[in-house]
Amino acid sequence: MTLKPESAVILTPSLEPDDRLPAYLRRLMAQGFTRAVIVDDGSSEKYQGIFSELAEMDGVTVLHHEVNRGKGCALKTGYAYIRDNIPEASGVITADADGQHTVEDCWKLAQALTEDRRVLYLGSRDFDLPHVPPKSRFGNKTTSLVFKLFYGTWLPDTQTGLRAFKREDLQFMIDVPGERFEYEMQMLISCARAKMDMVPITIETVYENENE
Repeated sequence: MTLKPESAVILTPSLEPDDRLPAYLRRLMAQGFTRAVIVDDGSSEKYQGIFSELAEMDGVTVLHHEVNRGKGCALKTGYAYIRDNIPEASGVITADADGQHTVEDCWKLAQALTEDRRVLYLGSRDFDLPHVPPKSRFGNKTTSLVFKLFYGTWLPDTQTGLRAFKREDLQFMIDVPGERFEYEMQMLISCARAKMDMVPITIETVYENENE
């Protein structure tokens, strides 16, 4: 079966978002995506209007955690929902809610998912660009070096939240340990140990408010 980019599901964990998130989802759907899952990770009542707006969009499902449980838990909630309720999903693209992942880059990963191979695609930023905050440049390069030393794989951006993998690996990703931000590094470690290919794909390097 030939996979199509639009059959990938966008998954976005979110804690107390602003009006940029609905606008971002509209652009994603206009690009060609047909399904998206948003996980409200314990946002207060003040933000529920934004989630209600998202839930009214065609193809968008909003899930809620009553309390904040962490990014890892939010991603796993989304993975389980997609596994159990969206059988037509060819794969998953995780995208952050803060505007750092462009619609065009999400589509680039969706196109990569049409390839017939088991792989974790990683949206990879260029930390040598002059507008990258020095602490981000140093932190990411240091983490990449340490990961290479311990796991034998060079990944230029280990901290990216823009990732894509096929439906067949949903349960694998659910079983990765971790509940909060450590989950994303644990995902890379688990893939390295499982000998699963991890392929960087160059994306735009966007920083909001100097990455505060």
